[in-house]
Formats: sequence, structure tokens, C-alpha cells
Amino acid sequence: MRLRVATAVLALAGIAIAGYLTWVHYAELQPFCVGGGGACERVQSSPYAKLSGVPVAVLGADVRMGAGDWTTVALTAWLGALPFAGIGLIIGYLAKPDSVQPISGLVTILVAAFGGLWVPIQNMPSLMKHIAEITPAYWTGLTARSPLTHTGFDSKALLVVLGWTVLLGLIGLRRFQADTARA
Repeated sequence: MRLRVATAVLALAGIAIAGYLTWVHYAELQPFCVGGGGACERVQSSPYAKLSGVPVAVLGADVRMGAGDWTTVALTAWLGALPFAGIGLIIGYLAKPDSVQPISGLVTILVAAFGGLWVPIQNMPSLMKHIAEITPAYWTGLTARSPLTHTGFDSKALLVVLGWTVLLGLIGLRRFQADTARA
């Protein structure tokens, strides 16, 4: 019983803190800091206080979006998975069975890292920004975050992700045809 009460208290405290930090961010206020010394302001204004352009506190707060926004997030996340499925299909036809999983994991991590999903592209060197903007992960993230960042739906991002899907699907189809022709 004590464990349940402690869990509930900690969960409510976490929700309260996340809500407060979200409010501080969007109201552009200085956070209240018990220890003083400006450490809270430095943490709150750090580039790592945002994950893909969205304040980290929002991820722990009660995010309220309309049905259209949730639909946009779900559909763009699903659509964004299609280029990665194409990458997996290509790897499946090129790699040996025992190396498909590690290669797929490595490629997915690299595309996500270079696509700006872990570090905002504003914090990347110029060359890395250009690389990020050609990856499907960058455009998927941009579109999927649009309801949270209130930037509006980006049709260019949708077209880029669809382009990647078609390109990788055609390459996968070509590898399938080559593989079945050998059999």
C-alpha cells in the first residue's frame, strides 16, 4: 500500500513539475530556483532543454491536442516509418541473414542521428545541417512535431518523405526482382 501511495505522489509531483516548466517556457518566465545562482535558467535555456524543437517538459506534461492534431501526429509517424521499411527491405536483400538486424539497427541510428532527431539541427555545424535536411528522419520529425510546435503542416516535408519512400521502395523492388531471378 505504501508503495502505491509513494508512486502516486511521485507521479503527481512529476506532472506538476512538468506542467510548471512547460508554463515557464511558453510564458517566457524565469524559473523559480531553490538553490539560486542562475543554474535553473541555464538548464531551462540549454539547447538540450528541447527534444527535436519541443520542450522536454511538454513530454511529461498533460499535452492536450485536438483530434486533428493527434491524427496528424499518428499519420506522419506512420508515413515516416515507410522509408525505414524500405531501408530494411534493401538491407534484407543485400545482407546475410545473421547480419540483417545489426546492420538495420546501425543504419536506423545513423539516419536518426544525422537527421536531427537527437540534436536540434540549429546546434549542428553547417555541413551536418545540410546532411540532416536530406534524410527522411528530418522531414518526418518536422511534420510529426508540427502540432506541438504550432508551425503548421509542411507539404514539402510530406513530399520529401513520399519521395524517399518511392525511391527506397523501387530499390527494394529491384533487389527483389534480382533475387527471384536467381532462384
